[in-house]
Amino acid sequence: MAPSPIRLDAAAGGTGGSWYVLLEGLAKLVREVHPWIDLRVVEGGGVINHADLGAGRIPVAILNPPMTAAALAGRPPFERAQPDLRVGVANLTVNHLQFMVSREIPIQTLRDWPAHRWPLRVPVDRVGTVDRLVFQLALEDIGLTAAALASWGG
Repeated sequence: MAPSPIRLDAAAGGTGGSWYVLLEGLAKLVREVHPWIDLRVVEGGGVINHADLGAGRIPVAILNPPMTAAALAGRPPFERAQPDLRVGVANLTVNHLQFMVSREIPIQTLRDWPAHRWPLRVPVDRVGTVDRLVFQLALEDIGLTAAALASWGG
């Protein structure tokens, strides 16, 4: 007797990003090995996936290991602990946050930015992603906010 069909939404990162492609590949492999299991990949993010998974809004997701530790403990950016998260596969990778500016702007370090108030435009990923959170933390570390940048024309 064939098993009953199972359909699960699985949250990745942004559509077309590395997590999305990775989870699409995993979903295809699962279908090949267990045809009755259908993982439908949906857009998510390295922060929001924890909250959605912890609240039961999504049954499967790719999680960022440092954010998982924060979610389990209820540390920022999470307002409360997510004790029901379970990790099946983990891979901690080094992520680099890079800032690049035109040679015409005499900035040597991020700490030079607030003093000169350069109206730099910075493309940043969506709210709910680790990239966005790390960018906000980097700004906070040098005493900046997104509102301050906008007021300078950035």
